[in-house]
Amino acid sequence: MARKKFKINKGNSNKEETPKVEEVASNEQEEQSTGLSAKRVLIIFKIAYILILGIVFQTNYDKVYDDKISMGGDNIVYYSLGKALAEGKGYVNAHLAGEPVMTGYPPMYPYMISKIIDPEDEPLSNIETVKKFNGLLFFLSMVLLFLTFARVGGNVHIAFAVSVLCLFNAMLLEYSFIAMSEIPFMFFTALCLYFCTKIDFKRVPYKSAYFWATLVALLATYYTRALGLAVFGGIFLSFLLQKKWWYVVGITAGFVLGIMPWQNYVSSNGGSFYIKQLKAKNPYRMEEGNMSGLSDWGGRFIENLERYVGREIPYAVYGEKFTKYMDPKTGDPTPIQNSEMMLGLFVIGLALFGVFKLPKHRWLILGIVLGTMSIVMLWPEVWFGPRFIIPLIPIITFLFVFGLYKLVEFVIQKAAGENLKKVNPLVLQAIIILPVLLYLGSKMTPGVDKLEEAAGHKYHPKYTNYFALAEWAKLNTPEDAIICCRKPAMFSFFSNRQCHMYRKKENRELILENFIEVGVDYVVLDGLGYSSTGLYLQPAINKYRWKFENAKVVGNIKKRDPMNPVNYLFKFNPESGYTGEFNGDKKEGEGKLIYFDKTVYEGTFKNNVREGYGVYTWPNGNVFSGDWKNNVRSGEGKLQIANGDFYKGIWVNDSMRGEYYFESPSRNIKSISIWKDNKVIGSRPLTPADSAKYILGEEVVQDTLVK
Repeated sequence: MARKKFKINKGNSNKEETPKVEEVASNEQEEQSTGLSAKRVLIIFKIAYILILGIVFQTNYDKVYDDKISMGGDNIVYYSLGKALAEGKGYVNAHLAGEPVMTGYPPMYPYMISKIIDPEDEPLSNIETVKKFNGLLFFLSMVLLFLTFARVGGNVHIAFAVSVLCLFNAMLLEYSFIAMSEIPFMFFTALCLYFCTKIDFKRVPYKSAYFWATLVALLATYYTRALGLAVFGGIFLSFLLQKKWWYVVGITAGFVLGIMPWQNYVSSNGGSFYIKQLKAKNPYRMEEGNMSGLSDWGGRFIENLERYVGREIPYAVYGEKFTKYMDPKTGDPTPIQNSEMMLGLFVIGLALFGVFKLPKHRWLILGIVLGTMSIVMLWPEVWFGPRFIIPLIPIITFLFVFGLYKLVEFVIQKAAGENLKKVNPLVLQAIIILPVLLYLGSKMTPGVDKLEEAAGHKYHPKYTNYFALAEWAKLNTPEDAIICCRKPAMFSFFSNRQCHMYRKKENRELILENFIEVGVDYVVLDGLGYSSTGLYLQPAINKYRWKFENAKVVGNIKKRDPMNPVNYLFKFNPESGYTGEFNGDKKEGEGKLIYFDKTVYEGTFKNNVREGYGVYTWPNGNVFSGDWKNNVRSGEGKLQIANGDFYKGIWVNDSMRGEYYFESPSRNIKSISIWKDNKVIGSRPLTPADSAKYILGEEVVQDTLVK
């Protein structure tokens, strides 16, 4: 068979496009050993490998698929947005009170959801459709990345090995059945990489179909997640370093023009709340203020860098999920161990080595990785976990394995010398790749087993009780009721009610003012364990307890039981409650308290209870005015009946005991009634001494009624 010739296109400054000598030799050996052309052999390998990937994916996906709703993210928000689009409401948060427009999440993924669900179907059925759609996108992503890795690395077998590993990666598998945008973003990134690596630079951009396909896929990444900026950065860097000036201009102009509609929409609707959270020192404690100066941003960058190097990247590549970010006793971040940092540096070092050993498109791959990491380094430190680098896991895994392969190959070449030429390249590759595949596979298997185990479990009791409360609200509250809670999208999903998230403010009055402004009817005090509930909502309820009427309790109220946590639903009565003087958060001094049943106390308080002189009015018109102690009537007082009758005397521990002056103006009766434990047991006529005591000026109490 004639020797296959390769020509270097002198007009193309991209030296990475030139096949290397060892690739030519490998192709020739494959032709001689099989009798087929290298191109046909490669096609056969790719088809076979894709079929195997399909089998591996289906097997693992069926094994770990979890039909429960994910508790760790905003999957219900995405579903709500998609459902609103499907119903023709527009891009709004239909689950929130007032249905505000969405400016945080780009609309691509919700739009995709709107096309695959039926708003008339049961919500759980629709969620399952979305979850399985994400699974399909995950598989298609791995096929595209497999083809791309084979192209940029010049080795289809390594690309296949890495793709198999990714199909065993527990983190990727978990996000493949969560209705969130990480997997769709990975799909569009993979599509963008696939098209970009097929561009023929001999064509001008506007005549290149692959350029236009790359631009469309690039815009799809940005309209799925803002991290699409990193994909643009990688493509821009690649074109720039290759001196493809028209392509630099074309991709920049196309990207800027393409994202302008979304930017204009966001700016005209108050800006992105993600940017506001990014600027905050702690988006969960907004009172701490915003980032300012190099010290704040530099400190955040360094802390994130340490965590990503020591935790997120190595654990992601190994398919393990690090969960103990916080010490359960102290609440402080768990320190990164030296062994973790060394493992992270090892993984990153080999990945960087792998980048610079790529025969093609190294700057494209490196640009996307560095662009993504540069962005996530600026995220608030409290946003920990692998979520933000999920789309990077296959790329980093490929670079790590490719770098390890090239390093071992280099060592073998140095050790074997001329004898290496006698070894078939496929055998050599198998000797290097298989141990790596088996080792990493052994590290990933436990993660897959954990996912399978989790899929067989029910919801954690704290969510079971939370959802039970939502189901009760669905059946027992008005359809137009607005419910304030910690997880508004999730509670709305199960209650079919619009919900509202309380303001994260330490000022209790601002929280209640917001309730009134929004029109909140019910408030959930949850047992989910989020710190914001204890920091903001619970203190506001405690301070204004009489504005919150018990409606429903789910859980063990007798003791703290993590397996049966308490969730409360309160009816919010804004007209009820206390207005007056405080000592800290306690009622103290002059004040007025309106109860749920419309009874009213106006007088003095001490240490949060009625103490001193006060007037208590019942809804039926009866009024008590007199002395109080430790929240009950105790001392001299007068009980005015709604019909005009009244009693004067001494109250003991909230009870009428002994003799009381009784007068009925309408019936012209004046007498002394005898009481025991709030019951009349007799009476006697009024004596001159009684008249002197009760009528001639020695009155026990002021005859004062509430105005």
